[in-house]
Amino acid sequence: MPFMRSAHLVLLAVLVAVVGFGCQQAKTVEGKWRVTGAQLPAGASNGTVVAELQGGTAKMTVQADLPGGAGSIALNFSGTYTYENETLTTQFGDVELDTSKVDGAQRPVIEALAPQIKSQVAEAAKKAQTSKVTWQTPDSFTVTVDGNTNTFTRYKGE
Repeated sequence: MPFMRSAHLVLLAVLVAVVGFGCQQAKTVEGKWRVTGAQLPAGASNGTVVAELQGGTAKMTVQADLPGGAGSIALNFSGTYTYENETLTTQFGDVELDTSKVDGAQRPVIEALAPQIKSQVAEAAKKAQTSKVTWQTPDSFTVTVDGNTNTFTRYKGE
């Protein structure tokens, strides 16, 4: 009897491990992602890019420091995405420019350029981008856009 009980426990442990491993391997682009390798606006540095993909809706925020310690700007994109057969297609239709973190003295200059910046960025963003997804782990994948490789790493606990 002790042998049978041990055998059942071992079988149960193996079953739990197999089921857990199978669930862990699910790969979905839905969620919130930190994106590295993305191109920043001209002249900007120290940027962060966050993408959120949920139910066909895509949001992306690009925050970057301006030259000369003038603060930072954020570009907030919204649009749509599809993911099928390891191919991700995004198309953004709207972009907002946030200048609230620009140094007070520089803010009027940046805000005067805002329509031009927004127009240029929006025009580029409206083009659908289709990329092959290469999974590194269930929480990390890469895509290549215009010869530039971007790595998406899932946010955890946020």
